Amino acid sequence: MKGDSVYIQLNNHSNVIGGQEIYLIRLSEQLKNDGFSISFMGMPESLRSLSTVFNIDGKLIIKVLNGNSSMYKGFFEKGSLIYIQHSDINDSQAPVYKKIIRKILLYLCLKRVDAVIRVCNKCIPDKYAKGKITTVYNGVELKTEVPRELSGKLNLLMVGAINENKNQKLAIEALVHIEDATLTLVGSGADIESLKLFAIDLGVSERVHWAGFQDDPTQYYEQADLLLMLSKNEAFPFVVLEAMAQGVPVVAVPVGGVPEAVQHLDNGLLLDGYQPQQLALAIHKIQQDRALYTTLSKNSIATIKNKFSLEKMTQGFIAVVDQVLEKRGVK
Repeated sequence: MKGDSVYIQLNNHSNVIGGQEIYLIRLSEQLKNDGFSISFMGMPESLRSLSTVFNIDGKLIIKVLNGNSSMYKGFFEKGSLIYIQHSDINDSQAPVYKKIIRKILLYLCLKRVDAVIRVCNKCIPDKYAKGKITTVYNGVELKTEVPRELSGKLNLLMVGAINENKNQKLAIEALVHIEDATLTLVGSGADIESLKLFAIDLGVSERVHWAGFQDDPTQYYEQADLLLMLSKNEAFPFVVLEAMAQGVPVVAVPVGGVPEAVQHLDNGLLLDGYQPQQLALAIHKIQQDRALYTTLSKNSIATIKNKFSLEKMTQGFIAVVDQVLEKRGVK
């Protein structure tokens, strides 16, 4: 299907810019380049600039419901509907009764859509919408093709909201066992002050740098040697891909869809659990084997290039659009 004959209505209902909003921004830019007409409906208001056209005469209309809130608000929408699942349906942050209600609602809502895109296999099982679900991985722009080499003091990085789920506390604890390393925390959140006190108590506060929220954290990826991804709940975080696109290896817990991108001792390291000593040992392993570090960096770049590029993400989305139109008899 040619892009100039299709109108994509992007629906999102959130007051913040998070992973699913970043997804829309990047996807819309690629779709515009392919000739698709785009409009944005909902929140946050800053995304309304994504709209390129309001005249839809003669165009085939595809409505994209981005995330759970858009799905619920769009329950009575008519026409060709594509739902995008960004979160892990088994996320344990909500109370049990809310998780049960959420799963039932999602199951019922998915009966009304034409297709479901999940951003990783772990997001949602096939049984929720048999025959409708396609995995289209998040994609990022490759920033380098030159592998990194390890030299000097180790620079550790975490990017994301400062809270219990993202688990910056574990990284601070691990610093006690890694004397020749610094930790940069990019992000804002309710736990900053308590974690600052925690770092002081452990005697590592001088090696923890608080960068605050950054619209563009590129410079921090460029300065980092390793990205730490220690969350208790995740689906398929962009920060992992963004680090790998810079040639920065990732040390992560195998939560959500992270193991679908990070392969142990191939392009990063996966931990067995949340013990600070185990994290420190993993980091020491890389420190002591600089050839391994360069291999992890090289393979991180190759992983993004071969599997998680913006082009592959866009091609996957367009393929689902084509499937929806074909089901409705449009060729």
